[in-house]
Amino acid sequence: MVHLRTLRLSLLLALALVVSAAAGGSRVGTSAFSFLKIGVGARPVAMGGAFTGLADDIHALYYNPAGLALLEQDQYMAGYHSYFDDMQSGVVGYVKKHGFTRSLVVYASYLSLGTFIQTDRNGTVTGEFGGSDLVLAVGYSLSRRETYSFGATVKFIYESVQEFSATGLALDLGAHYTTYRDRLRLGLAVLNLGAQLSTLGPNSPRDPLPT
Repeated sequence: MVHLRTLRLSLLLALALVVSAAAGGSRVGTSAFSFLKIGVGARPVAMGGAFTGLADDIHALYYNPAGLALLEQDQYMAGYHSYFDDMQSGVVGYVKKHGFTRSLVVYASYLSLGTFIQTDRNGTVTGEFGGSDLVLAVGYSLSRRETYSFGATVKFIYESVQEFSATGLALDLGAHYTTYRDRLRLGLAVLNLGAQLSTLGPNSPRDPLPT
């Protein structure tokens, strides 16, 4: 019976992932600051980003800020990832506990796109240029009765390509529920609620964030 229940749950989760992918497929490449979708932390990334319900370590700052209230002590993190073609990303974060029920978090993440060859309309090389993205965030989480917890994070976003730049402001909201003796964890998070404050070009339209 246990194996049958596990199989049913696995099938439901697989179906949910397929439906989610199908729903979001038509919006690929239509959002601003797409780098916000890059996961952080080896453990959450290895789980396919399914960290919203678990949210039991400092990586919750990225997936569900409500989970930070459940930490037992201060934590910090630092990560670095080297991609192909000189692309690099990194993240640093710190969670400060205030009593047993409250947590304050600050973190920063960046993505460097490397160097590109610049040409004119005729294909003549005129130099090089680069691009980068940056997020600065601060958040707060609170737990109630060691069962419910809630969290929110405000993020300032900056993006630059060549001499152009764009900015944005986003909000992450999260909730978390833990049953008696930690037998079940449930999480809910809405990430990147916000908008572009400025665009890369003076006449460029303002695209939605990857919410």
